[in-house]
Amino acid sequence: MKQYLLSAILSLMVICAIAPVQLSAQENKTEDESIPYALVEQVPTFQGSSASVFSKWVSTQLKYPASAKKIQASGRITLQFTIDKTGQLTNVKILRSNLKSLANNTTSAELKQTYQALEEEAIRVIKSSPAWEPGKQQGEAVNVTFIFPIVFQLK
Repeated sequence: MKQYLLSAILSLMVICAIAPVQLSAQENKTEDESIPYALVEQVPTFQGSSASVFSKWVSTQLKYPASAKKIQASGRITLQFTIDKTGQLTNVKILRSNLKSLANNTTSAELKQTYQALEEEAIRVIKSSPAWEPGKQQGEAVNVTFIFPIVFQLK
């Protein structure tokens, strides 16, 4: 009986010793993961203001590709990026492209090339963003995932 009790106590001690190690490993994992924008306690800010200021900044930086003007391409490109703990934008990628052309005599190769140019322009502008003030969770800077649409429209 003493042997079983000693074995049970040793097992319990081993479990108690391992549990904090596993917990700290999980804590480290979440430090590197990104929190969705809607769930973070303190959202990242752009130039001390909201995302609407970022939207205005983006519109001043966009250069409509000549090929897109030629075929009257327009539409929306939705991007996802991470505002990291230092405020830098990383992991920029396109989630969706909803583009169209008003020109009737456009080949599929021209459309593909033009849509690619619009996507590249959207990525270029987002990657050129000045640093943000990072988001915070429990007072600590965290990586925050942000989804942002860019609308290309000829005026």
